[in-house]
Amino acid sequence: MTSKGHRRLNHGSLTAWNLIFQYAQAVFLIAFGLLLTPLYLRWIPEKTFGVWLATGNLVAWLSLVDPGLNAVVQQRIAAAYARGDNQAVGRLRTHSYVLSLLLAMAIGMLGLVAAPWGSRFIGSLEGELPTDVMTAYYWARVATATMTAAY
Repeated sequence: MTSKGHRRLNHGSLTAWNLIFQYAQAVFLIAFGLLLTPLYLRWIPEKTFGVWLATGNLVAWLSLVDPGLNAVVQQRIAAAYARGDNQAVGRLRTHSYVLSLLLAMAIGMLGLVAAPWGSRFIGSLEGELPTDVMTAYYWARVATATMTAAY
């Protein structure tokens, strides 16, 4: 314990745990991709699968609205915590919540504005289930905005 009542953290162990969780995330993403892809190919018609992948790319473009706020906030909060500045930690946390929500709303609005164009695009690709693909686009847009807000 320090004089301010904070426990000193071992930066080496924190770094190791961060690496473990980062690699675990990558392993889980790969595993889910390997497990789900055969299911996609089995149950989604071929043309619809292609259209679905194309709309996934459209949603990926929406995620570019996030300029990397999460990484910057983590660095700033870590620096404030290391200084023992709890007021700055609280202020930065509040600002990050507000900015994350604003970015999530921007992604949601851009996706909503792009929906009519996306619907025409999906229709032009002649997939078997255009309504289902448009529904998937809608939920992917919601998930992308929610993920941004969660950061």
